[in-house]
Amino acid sequence: MIIPYINKKKIAVTEISDLLDRNEIAPQYISTANWPAEFPYTPDVRFRIAHNGSMILLEYTVAEDYIRAMAKEDNGPVWEDSCVEMFITFDNLNYYNIECNCCGKVLLACGPDRNNRTYSTPECVGAISRATSITDTQFDSCKAPDKWCVRLAIPVVIFFADNIKNLHGMKARANFYKCGDKLPVPHFLSWKPINVPAPDFHLPHFFGEVVFE
Repeated sequence: MIIPYINKKKIAVTEISDLLDRNEIAPQYISTANWPAEFPYTPDVRFRIAHNGSMILLEYTVAEDYIRAMAKEDNGPVWEDSCVEMFITFDNLNYYNIECNCCGKVLLACGPDRNNRTYSTPECVGAISRATSITDTQFDSCKAPDKWCVRLAIPVVIFFADNIKNLHGMKARANFYKCGDKLPVPHFLSWKPINVPAPDFHLPHFFGEVVFE
């Protein structure tokens, strides 16, 4: 996947949708149900992504039956909620997991595998700007609206295990996910397929190649 470049230095998170529209950024789909026998439910999940050299601009749009947002703060268990995720590696050694629930609580960690993760500091994860269509801050499972959206402005400074100055021309590997471990209908969807017997997103050898324009 080519991640398009948008030539604008200062971008507010509230501008992301309009910028993606004006630059005709097409959606990608998080639609692979890798474990259909046990978890067949496939909500409609899509994302659009671009960058301006110093920041990744990411928008998720989700249509699902139920939503949940019980994580109280950043770096909490957002994967139990209505959650969208980007996992990305720049060196094929360590990868970042950036996980966001429908209310904009974000988890950010880095490491070589599932069991060896270093969580970001509150200041680091707090540098990710968020805007979400869900106005409540915490609630248990309930009927979802027709769709919900979350937009993230992710500055390169949050990639704390790397020394990234500019994204131009960089090659990386990534996967994008939608989950909801404690929703009434749990599901585990991915952008690129994952060929293992049970749900597991922490498998960088299944990531797909991305190139920053």
